[in-house]
Amino acid sequence: QRESLESQLKNLAEREQQYREARRADEQAFIARVQQGRAVIAALDEIVPLLERIKPTGNVQQALVELAKIGTSNPLGALLQVAMTLDPGALQRAIQKLNKLKESLIAGIEDDTKQEEEAKRAYEKFLQEFDETRQNLENALAQVRGEIEALNARLATQENRLRTNQRELQLSQEGKAQLIQQCDEKRARYQSESAARKSQREVIEKVQNIIASRLGQM
Repeated sequence: QRESLESQLKNLAEREQQYREARRADEQAFIARVQQGRAVIAALDEIVPLLERIKPTGNVQQALVELAKIGTSNPLGALLQVAMTLDPGALQRAIQKLNKLKESLIAGIEDDTKQEEEAKRAYEKFLQEFDETRQNLENALAQVRGEIEALNARLATQENRLRTNQRELQLSQEGKAQLIQQCDEKRARYQSESAARKSQREVIEKVQNIIASRLGQM
């Protein structure tokens, strides 16, 4: 069970890292889109009023001469010269399209911003759920580790008790053997002393008999 919990924690950490990286990439992409959209809107805010003040001449030749003078150093000026070659209806339609483009960009930024906010809320919710899941797994892992440590402690106590009992049994057996040896030695000594005392009594009895026999002959 401990290995399973540790594996789940590892997988959860990897998933969180992947989600963070994906969220960071999405946020950077959102910022880039908004910046680009705002840059286009700013350009339209500059271009459209200028186009609205133009009075088309329809003189293409004159426009080409002016374009040659401007060159590529002033794109806005070049655009205005081209616009002057349009008829009033075409210029008005172009202005309308540019305004619609601006409106579309503004709406797109607003929608993109809402989606980004929703993504952030979902991300925060995920992090909260991740923290809760991680905390639960860590608590479960700590409990399992505590149970394992307690089990190891009980096992160590039992092993120590077993070693103590084995030592006590060994000492008891050694004491028993020593006691048996002492008893055998005492028994052998007693038998030896008994034989010696018997021999002494026999000697004394012989001496007494000899003395009594001599006294009887006097």
